[in-house]
Amino acid sequence: MRTGTWTYTLDDHERHSQALSAGETMTDSFVAVSEDSTASATVTITITRAQATVR
Repeated sequence: MRTGTWTYTLDDHERHSQALSAGETMTDSFVAVSEDSTASATVTITITRAQATVR
C-alpha cells in the first residue's frame, strides 16, 4: 500500500485571493484519484487571509 503526499500553492496574484480582506475565507476544491483509479475523494481547502504586516 502506498501513501501519497501532495502540496498546495495558492496563486496569490489571482484576483479572487487578492480580493480577500483580513480574516475572510474562500475555498478551493479538487478531486484526488487513486493511482489505480479505484477510489476518489474531494479535497476542499479553506484559505483564510491573514492580517497584513506593515513593513
